[in-house]
Amino acid sequence: MKSKPTNPWAALDDIIKREAEPVGEEWFTAQQFAERYRLSIQGAHTKLNRLVSRGTLKKWCGMSELHHRNMCKYRLVTKDQP
Repeated sequence: MKSKPTNPWAALDDIIKREAEPVGEEWFTAQQFAERYRLSIQGAHTKLNRLVSRGTLKKWCGMSELHHRNMCKYRLVTKDQP
């Protein structure tokens, strides 16, 4: 007996919706970080990745609803938010 083919798009839509872009003042982009601390964008990414590795920052990467492109956002890890 053949099994009914499943719709992969429905499953992907559910995954994308669960990983929605975070919003709020606490989230910032590498571009914003670079501008604030007068770094090149590459220098900002290097510094941010070090901070993520140390557990100081949380990193989210995904499709931006506003810009319609892949991007990453960061926020400080606090005691009440893992």
